[in-house]
Amino acid sequence: MRFSSLVLVLTALLVLTAAVAPARQIESMYLASPTLAKIGAAEAEGVLSSDEAALNRIYHIFDRSRVDERFLVEDETPGKSATMLIHSIQTNPEVSDEAKSVLEEYLDAPFDARAIFISPSGHFKLTYYTTGGNAVPPEDLNSNGVPDFVEWCADYMDYSWQVEITDLGFRAPGLTAGYYLVSFEDMPYYGYTQPTAGTTRIVLHNNFLSFPTNDDPDGDQKGAAKVTCAHEFKHASQYTGSHWSEGGWVEVDATWAEEVVYPATNDYHWYVGGAGSPLTQPNVSLDSGGTGSYEDCIWQLCMSEMWGNQLIVDFWTWRATHTGWGMLQSYDYIVGTQGMDLSSYYAMWTHWNYLTGARALPPFGYSDGPEYNTAAIWLNVSGLGVLRSSTVPHLATKFARHHHTNTLADYPKIVFDGAAGIDFRPQLIVEKAGGILVFDEVEVDASGHGEKVLDYPFSDISEMGLSFANCEWSGTAKSYSYQLFSEPSSGVEGIPDYGMMRLYPNYPNPFNPKTTVRFALASALPVDLTIVSPGGRVVRHLVDGETYGPGEHHVTFDGKDNAGNDLPSGIYFAKLNVGGTESQLAKMTLLK
Repeated sequence: MRFSSLVLVLTALLVLTAAVAPARQIESMYLASPTLAKIGAAEAEGVLSSDEAALNRIYHIFDRSRVDERFLVEDETPGKSATMLIHSIQTNPEVSDEAKSVLEEYLDAPFDARAIFISPSGHFKLTYYTTGGNAVPPEDLNSNGVPDFVEWCADYMDYSWQVEITDLGFRAPGLTAGYYLVSFEDMPYYGYTQPTAGTTRIVLHNNFLSFPTNDDPDGDQKGAAKVTCAHEFKHASQYTGSHWSEGGWVEVDATWAEEVVYPATNDYHWYVGGAGSPLTQPNVSLDSGGTGSYEDCIWQLCMSEMWGNQLIVDFWTWRATHTGWGMLQSYDYIVGTQGMDLSSYYAMWTHWNYLTGARALPPFGYSDGPEYNTAAIWLNVSGLGVLRSSTVPHLATKFARHHHTNTLADYPKIVFDGAAGIDFRPQLIVEKAGGILVFDEVEVDASGHGEKVLDYPFSDISEMGLSFANCEWSGTAKSYSYQLFSEPSSGVEGIPDYGMMRLYPNYPNPFNPKTTVRFALASALPVDLTIVSPGGRVVRHLVDGETYGPGEHHVTFDGKDNAGNDLPSGIYFAKLNVGGTESQLAKMTLLK
């Protein structure tokens, strides 16, 4: 799939401040719909009252013929999930009970005229129309009296339950008379989840025709239905635990669930490639508008690819008893269980985002990274360049790329100056000759100044990326400047062309079951040598803080994890760190 030409409905238009009410934060997620954007602008300008705006939003979901013609835009791309738009109207204190009652009339449509199908697992009762505007497609190739489309969706709901509840362990939603209820409607959205009688029910689009393309091997229609079932069922699970106290962050999680349940479909790639995403606009705050949204799903996807899906299960279990905590505090807590804090995780996350699309270096980073848009670059420089200045808001970054540096003499020196007292963490993402990836950081003092001379020369660098990460949790955009210089000496009496340490390719490679990891040190240093998955998850500690003397060292890796279990075939990385901010990685292949 290619996404650069499509700016999809529901991609956050970042026009509100973090101080707005929660309902306004949610509504801001929907302003990329031309119709809803016009309604929102008219409300902000006083042309529409809160009730009038709410009614037009309700009609946009359920009966577009009643939307004020001044605002209605025909032929919009279908919106993702209407769940939080509906919820924001229901919980908005500025909307009258009378206007909310109109919404409830649509939501409480009678069920008695609908046909019923029980899913094969027995978890779901699907009700559907066979005639009228909300009718499902009539095809019944197996002639069992149930439309094929309904049977597909029943299977997709069953599989979503299997993965999300049975396999992963998320909370199961409450049932109504022994079943979870699912129905179908014709609407300009993929679907929505609605609280009802102490639990929730799900409403899916009634045919999923003419929706955006995806990569599903069964075709676009089935792909759209699959991810909607996974997405809305995750909303049902969230509501059971924390009643959607997270605001728009529930969409980060539900979009993450699409990839976990149906990884071949890749419908979420549209959002990652749309406006406001961390790839297309890395200079936009992660929580701009007061919340994360669909396009920020890779924030959580990086966590699960690094540390496993159980971390996300633990996060939402914890949220159920900590609904009063802000979401940034909550994410700070959960990454803290892995030895990081939110700011450190954000800085590291920018490495993953930089190495996407044309700059992806698989198997490092996102499993879908080569298929994503290439992260947008603020500066693309051949050689050293000149002093550059800009600004970046909190939990945002700007990327610079220096290429054709291997013809330069001497050693790289980065000089950075930012606003005083701000948690700037300039990151270096360096691809060295031989496929070695190096990640480093320019340490910044309280005045905002930082300098770093790398301990390997330009001649050893294929390409250098820089991420100017503002790791503050809030605040306005802050200024910074930087310049790349050529320094005659690294200032380190170390290994020629490598500095204090050098990690060599392992031998043999590929290997089964054993291989030797070789590294060299310039002096006696404490060593951390680990084997990590492509997602960055540590699977084996080979050396854990022991001091090794100067010279070459050899460590055998036997293809087992920390528990002594045989690792499966695949790509892994040896990761070497000697106590500083620099880490070196070398790719290895276990082939059985």
